[in-house]
Amino acid sequence: MSAYSSVTSICMEPPYLLVAINASSETHDVIFANNNFGVSSLRSDQEDLALRFGGRDGAKGVHRFVSARWNQGILDDRFCKAQCLRSRAPCMTIR
Repeated sequence: MSAYSSVTSICMEPPYLLVAINASSETHDVIFANNNFGVSSLRSDQEDLALRFGGRDGAKGVHRFVSARWNQGILDDRFCKAQCLRSRAPCMTIR
């Protein structure tokens, strides 16, 4: 559950995504402590939800996510989804 800084498709076959997460994000450490996470892409009519997830409406912490319906870390009402495994390859954190 995070508003990612960036999600980029690296390869279609096999499918790889590059997911960038701000190191100062409240969910950064939670994501890095787990090997599994989900990416939900919102529809164009869900801008209010994107702003809420990003904390732009004043909501803080987990309160940003309580108004949405979730199923195992994936948003129920979405355009598309990706269930992801964190890479074991070395990564670089830029602060």
